[in-house]
Amino acid sequence: AHLRTSVAQLQQEGKSAAEQAHVRLAENERLQLHIQGLQEQIQELQGEVHNLREQAGELRTEAGLSEENLRRACGERDEGKEALRVVEEAAAGAQKLRAVEEEL
Repeated sequence: AHLRTSVAQLQQEGKSAAEQAHVRLAENERLQLHIQGLQEQIQELQGEVHNLREQAGELRTEAGLSEENLRRACGERDEGKEALRVVEEAAAGAQKLRAVEEEL
């Protein structure tokens, strides 16, 4: 009787262990699928980061060109101001010259 109880108890423990193993296996499979999904998301995000870095590089290039154009425009403005000053001085000189000619 004792031997039958021990055998029955061992069979029950074996059955319980098999059920636990089955549950753990199912959990492992679920976790593996979750990990695979996360890896796919990581790859997508890495692609997006790569694209954003390319866009940032393009924007830096455009900003550099814009800055250069702005410097050039400021230089041209300064040159234009200098030319205007020279023309105004020439006009003032011509006006003085006319005034002197009229006196003569």
